[in-house]
Amino acid sequence: MSVQGEEPSEAAPEGTAAQNPNLTDEENQEADVVAGEPPSLLDQVSEGWELLSEAAEEVDPDVGSLMANGLQLVHAAFEQQIDPLITNLRDYLRDTELTPTFQAELIEQLGHQLTGPRSPFSLQALEEHHRRTLQALEPDIDDPALVEERTLFRTEAAVRSSLEEDPAAPLPDNLSYVQEWRILATVDRPQLIGHDGSLYCAVASRQPQWRRKVRLAETTYQGDAYPSVSTGDVSSHQWVRLQGEGIPRDFDEHESDGFAWTILNNPDAVAYLLQLNVGGDIEDMVHTFITTHEAAIKQFAEDAVTAARAFIPHLVLVPSAALNAIPTVMLAAIKKILTDRHNDRTMPSWLVQHTVLQAPNRTPISAITLRSPEQGSLGRATLAGANLVAGQISAMEKYPQRFKVAQLWPRGRIVDGATQPERDANAFPKELPTSLWEWVAEKRRPVVWSDAWTTGEREVPKSAFRALVPIRSVKGSSRQQERRHRQSYVAALRVEVYPND
Repeated sequence: MSVQGEEPSEAAPEGTAAQNPNLTDEENQEADVVAGEPPSLLDQVSEGWELLSEAAEEVDPDVGSLMANGLQLVHAAFEQQIDPLITNLRDYLRDTELTPTFQAELIEQLGHQLTGPRSPFSLQALEEHHRRTLQALEPDIDDPALVEERTLFRTEAAVRSSLEEDPAAPLPDNLSYVQEWRILATVDRPQLIGHDGSLYCAVASRQPQWRRKVRLAETTYQGDAYPSVSTGDVSSHQWVRLQGEGIPRDFDEHESDGFAWTILNNPDAVAYLLQLNVGGDIEDMVHTFITTHEAAIKQFAEDAVTAARAFIPHLVLVPSAALNAIPTVMLAAIKKILTDRHNDRTMPSWLVQHTVLQAPNRTPISAITLRSPEQGSLGRATLAGANLVAGQISAMEKYPQRFKVAQLWPRGRIVDGATQPERDANAFPKELPTSLWEWVAEKRRPVVWSDAWTTGEREVPKSAFRALVPIRSVKGSSRQQERRHRQSYVAALRVEVYPND
């Protein structure tokens, strides 16, 4: 995959994907074939591991190949549970308020989205291939534990080397003296970005009832739902003040305990979902349906994941933890099917997926991916960066061509160690300028602003992940689009990796 120095086109003809100059011609042709349709849910939860394997392959092709095969093994195990999962959902929906016709449509669409083309090889064949490849990497070692440890060190070294300008140069020390590492994804706190709120309204609706019904919902890495509501009427070019609804959520002081996730497995993977609701009767019905049936639907997905894991062997670089995100992305897919059919005010959601690789007694390496399932090719466009020059922050649309895939990836970043902010003269100002929020709203492209590039310094991304993401209606007739374009928001997200001292 190459990274070019131009921004994606703003729009594409109906039924085609936007031509993204950040991708090669071959990749754009592939995007045209899928016509903006997002990857399967199984592929979506695998993106972080794919990013890590692509990075490792640049330095160590054998390790990259082993990581890719491990992912195929996980896919094959989950594919065996697709049919039972669909059967359980079909039986459950019979007793809900959905019509029989729509139940059949929902099941058909969800079945199509859950997985792409099935694996041509059996789970047993993939497992045997993985064992042979692993043995070829360490042919002189018989102790499985030692093979696993050495392979993890080799994989970590390959990924970290791919992040360096000179892969042959000695790597800096990466020892961890802290036993517990945590990861976090959340809407940023207003006090950390220097504004009155974490949600910016670029353009407000003319309908008063919509302006008063702005709701924000977060599903955390732990799977907990944190709904929030605006504290008053919402106005254009103003920050929206939010307060917790139901479960306490203090936007001014701290995150609740339900947001942080302690890294327990290697690899480990979790997902965070952000959704915005702007009111309306139909949306209230969809919201009520999801709220009522969420626990049961997620349980079916969790049962399928548990059953799949029972068939996945404990082998190094087999990322069974990637399946952790299946319940979250499946619930988001069901909500999208409902709103697409019954609501012309669909607002795009944003999904953060966090995949962690950690060798023994080393700091973790995190692949953090960001996507909007509803926005098709625009939601998959190369993430824009932020440039800091003479204390001024602006969007960086054109990337230097020398950046490698591991440093700059269409939907994410790799973070080595903790997400520690810069503490010297290159540190970003606390307050993000309004012009940056307006740019995100206008261009409909997320900006990752904490991995800034600075003039005159070593031009590589910093070790952090903070982003502004656009939220604007994406569906309906031209008349409906004209009306809904009066509603445009930008949310501030923060992802952290930190040791718990």
